[in-house]
Amino acid sequence: MQTLYLAWGSKRALLRGYVEDALSGSAATPAQAAEHFSSDMSPIRRLHELASLVTDIAARASLGWTLYRDAAAIDPEIASDWNELQLLRHQLFTTIVSAIPDEALTPGLTRETAVDTAWALASPETFELLCHRLSYSLDDFRDWLSRTLPRALLAFPQDHN
Repeated sequence: MQTLYLAWGSKRALLRGYVEDALSGSAATPAQAAEHFSSDMSPIRRLHELASLVTDIAARASLGWTLYRDAAAIDPEIASDWNELQLLRHQLFTTIVSAIPDEALTPGLTRETAVDTAWALASPETFELLCHRLSYSLDDFRDWLSRTLPRALLAFPQDHN
């Protein structure tokens, strides 16, 4: 373990490197991940793709998320990193969900609230609850999220194919 710390410099740097690698997959930044979402994608397709993206990332990053959350409770620098990573997730959700036309959203739901709702539903905490506590498989989680996001955000989820 000491060799790892020597190579990375600190527990914080090691954790950050692990999570960044797990989060990135084929995309190095949130903007690159959002490039997969074409502007002509229907609202429901956009949310189904978001559910798949979140599930794929969770499959790679859930251990790192748990380590970050637990370490953030006792280390202010790691807590700051965890907050930054969550804000980067929010930025990605803003890019993806903001492309849904206002008229497709549930009446009374603002664009900002739609982003926040999707961000909360597709959070590491939700993944933890469903997959680690209730033993959902990755497919179960993807299916749940693919059903839940459109129902929470879209006025007529069945009509926006």
